[in-house]
Amino acid sequence: MIESSTPSIIIPVLNNPQGLRRCIEALRGQGIAFELIVVDNGSTDETCAVAELLADRVLIYPKLTVGALRNQGAQVAKGQILVFTDSDQRPAEGWLASGLEALAREESAGMVGARYHAPEGSSWVAKTLDLQRRYSDVRGDIGWLQGGNLFVKRAAFERVGGFRTDLVASEDVDLSFRVRKAGFRVICDPKIINYHDGDPQTLIDFFRKERWRGSSGWKAWATQGYPLSELPSLLWPFWVVLGLVGVALGASLGTWMLGMVQGITISLLLLIGLVSPSIYRAVSIYRRLNASPIDGIRMLILLVVYGLARFPLGKPR
Repeated sequence: MIESSTPSIIIPVLNNPQGLRRCIEALRGQGIAFELIVVDNGSTDETCAVAELLADRVLIYPKLTVGALRNQGAQVAKGQILVFTDSDQRPAEGWLASGLEALAREESAGMVGARYHAPEGSSWVAKTLDLQRRYSDVRGDIGWLQGGNLFVKRAAFERVGGFRTDLVASEDVDLSFRVRKAGFRVICDPKIINYHDGDPQTLIDFFRKERWRGSSGWKAWATQGYPLSELPSLLWPFWVVLGLVGVALGASLGTWMLGMVQGITISLLLLIGLVSPSIYRAVSIYRRLNASPIDGIRMLILLVVYGLARFPLGKPR
């Protein structure tokens, strides 16, 4: 019998039977009792069959946002602790115990979690992205937590009305801000380790995922009350795109008016100005995490691609 003291784990999923099976197998090896609810978004393959076989309860709600799917699971969950993960996640051994302990340790906490980890055998793109996450994966209060590695007290979740259902992405960032605004602490604990099999392995995949993740960024920022702390991230795409245009124009006009050498010099100076914030960020990560110089160069590449991907030009596919 499932009691309110038993944590409820909620997994939204769409057409990912293999990932769902891996995730649930990792959960069943945690050694702690829990209620497992899978919320399917209208899968057309064997995902629902896997869910029916391995979960305690399966809900089917086609064509909802991920926030709405998680809310549907929370509504029927019996536990006072709501745990959210995704079908492309693989919780490490001791993950559930670490999350529950972190939430119980801080009475004022409303949410705890940590940044995702890249899976073993990842490409340089995923490993470099992982360095970025490790940079902010520090124990203590944090601005926001990722929805696939999240432990929430029901009281805090219900106080703010759960996830917003109109956001395609950034629903976890939005929830974190509203929980903090309601007076609860949002805490990162790096011991809560969850491997993200969905990490992009190529630059093209990274670009596409960031296009999707950034699709609700400005909308979420507005409803959070326009926090200045999030403004640099939102403005970064404009800096990158307008900077690249400036470099191209500077090179063309400089060459036309002053000559080839002067044009190249101007374009190089403008390019250095464009990437200087990225260089600063990459060096900061490089120094804190004892990364290699090549990691710093790779981080620089990802930061520029991130800016291009997040620029609000059309709808992401």
